[in-house]
Amino acid sequence: CGVTGTVRVKGRTWQVKGVGLRDHGWGTRDWDALLSHRWTLGTFDRDNSFVAMSFLLNSGQMATFGWVIRDGKVIFAQDVAIRAIIGHDGATNHGGTTRLTLTTGEVLEATFTPVYPGIASWVHKTICYDSMCEVRWGERRGFGVFETTSNIQGGTARPTVYDGSMGP
Repeated sequence: CGVTGTVRVKGRTWQVKGVGLRDHGWGTRDWDALLSHRWTLGTFDRDNSFVAMSFLLNSGQMATFGWVIRDGKVIFAQDVAIRAIIGHDGATNHGGTTRLTLTTGEVLEATFTPVYPGIASWVHKTICYDSMCEVRWGERRGFGVFETTSNIQGGTARPTVYDGSMGP
């Protein structure tokens, strides 16, 4: 979609005009049941963007899904592989890759490179890392987010040092 308007932070205002991708679900989220997740998105121009997600619940359920939005049409993925580069602290993400095999047979491979340190935030007992990234998909270059949680210990351990991210 197109994005226009202004952003005001600490008394400073910027004019904004570009492309964006709205990804928001309205369903219930049980963060205490989440052991890990990966959420990636990339937008390149008004006609090319994608979303991919995977999650593992403490019940043992795992799910993956994704889609590409091209020229106003949604193309679903039949296979999703998201690989995070995790730092020495076992949690901070330093970008990674997303591979979507679409229902058309096309394979999308995107590489995420952080443009500044990731941001850590706590949601209930789960630490969540978001890295704003440059995304490359073939010859395309765009903007994206690589988000991860790694909560295999069910919120019982909290890092005291952060490897390349800004802590909570």
